[in-house]
Amino acid sequence: MDRYVQSIRYPPFELEHVNPTNIPISRGTIDNSGMSVTSFTIGSEDDWFVQWKEQEEGEAELLELECDITDSPPRFLTDTRVGWFIRPDRLHNISRKLIIPTVSLLILSLFVHAIEPGLVEQGIIGETIAGSISIGPLDYPRLLFYTFPLFILPLVFRTIANFRDFNRQKEISESPYDDPDVSINAERAGIDIEIRKKDIDLQLIRSRVQVGVAMPERSSVLSTLNRQEGGQ
Repeated sequence: MDRYVQSIRYPPFELEHVNPTNIPISRGTIDNSGMSVTSFTIGSEDDWFVQWKEQEEGEAELLELECDITDSPPRFLTDTRVGWFIRPDRLHNISRKLIIPTVSLLILSLFVHAIEPGLVEQGIIGETIAGSISIGPLDYPRLLFYTFPLFILPLVFRTIANFRDFNRQKEISESPYDDPDVSINAERAGIDIEIRKKDIDLQLIRSRVQVGVAMPERSSVLSTLNRQEGGQ
């Protein structure tokens, strides 16, 4: 049986804030159990990195990982990736784009309030937006009453979008679509998709092929790096 070396430096969730060269590469040997496995390399050793290659001389001391080699997707992936999902409401995207402008506007209004006496004296702003409004024992900048409604606008949009998503999910749960019968023939030259049967109310518009590398098990990574759980 052939032995292979699997090397990986898996990116964290917020990879733009992490320097990959500060993270060690996890390496371990795997028995292919008689399966034909194609060697490949994704990335480079000074970046996020995944490699599967035949074992060479000098790599016999690497830790042997006990795992099954298969050409089927792992169970935890099929359980979470197979099924229906709804496309998020467009208001989610709009609310995200409004966050920075509305926060900047709120900060600007507080800054203007801080230098308000000088601006009023110079005639730059008038009494309409200058001054404060007393509500109970506290005084609030008058300008804040113009900018604060805009500040909470992203939150309002996000709330509306969430309710729309919930209603859509409820509709699908109460009246689910029948699973389509799809035949997929994947080859190096391309992918052929045949729709054999589908729900009469379902209109298939487009498809997307997405590939990736599953996250390695934490225990295996720690073992290959000779580190203990809870350590650094």
